[in-house]
Amino acid sequence: MSKIIKNIMFLGAICVMAAPLLLHYNLKKEDIIPLRGAYEKTDTVALSIGSFIDKSWQSNQEEIYKNNLIIKPTVVRIAHEMDYHMFGVYHMNDLVVGKEDSCLVEVGLIPGAVKMV
Repeated sequence: MSKIIKNIMFLGAICVMAAPLLLHYNLKKEDIIPLRGAYEKTDTVALSIGSFIDKSWQSNQEEIYKNNLIIKPTVVRIAHEMDYHMFGVYHMNDLVVGKEDSCLVEVGLIPGAVKMV
């Protein structure tokens, strides 16, 4: 491969890897529809020499950053769509799938539906 093509491919890879970071800092939180569901709140670890040496502070900061990422709802929705269309796996406990995957309905929307245990 020529050097120009390699440089173009390298620049493209850098742009793809930097896209989430650019979106995070350029999007407003109100622009993205939030996810519905339960969230576990991440407790903060106080910065000290001990927590820095055993890397608990760094891993805590990483978890806080992951939970507060602005594009997280969009990424989660895309991942769920890919899981369903590629592998037939859905991430809802109360979902009824029709014959030949023709209809997706939440159990709460069906009148008189009984939840299976």
